[in-house]
Amino acid sequence: MASQLSAEQKTTILEIFSLFDHSEDHTILLKDVPVVLRSLGIHLEAEELEEVMQDLEKRVMPVKPEKDKGQIPVVTFTHFSTVVESLVKEIDNEKEIREAFQAFDKEGDGLLLAVELRQILTNMGDKMTEDEVEEMLDEVDIDANGKVDYAKLAKIITSKTVL
Repeated sequence: MASQLSAEQKTTILEIFSLFDHSEDHTILLKDVPVVLRSLGIHLEAEELEEVMQDLEKRVMPVKPEKDKGQIPVVTFTHFSTVVESLVKEIDNEKEIREAFQAFDKEGDGLLLAVELRQILTNMGDKMTEDEVEEMLDEVDIDANGKVDYAKLAKIITSKTVL
């Protein structure tokens, strides 16, 4: 995967990671990953964080012996930065999607009529099929006025492509 991160972002990730790399071997404890992500300004919902942790657990991970605690799983900088890059890309994509929907938000309230949304998704850009739109609308709450919170919809759209 070609890097989507700027040199400044890469430096920041390395600097924060290094703060948690107590043994200075380019690894951090798996249990520290949530704190490191928050330190980078990446705040995930519990479900998203669980997916990230499961992804990291699947990777080949060296283990550090820790006094009186046995073997403790660690994450290499390479694995961590790959996950962070994926998350940053997802966050950027989510922002782009929100901004695109915002152009159709006449009232500026963060909501679109489900009917309008269906028309947008089936007729513009990367057109979706009726079935795809229906499946997506089933996942998002439609309020009593027939409106959808497009920020939540953007999160659903991007979560289908992460990691």
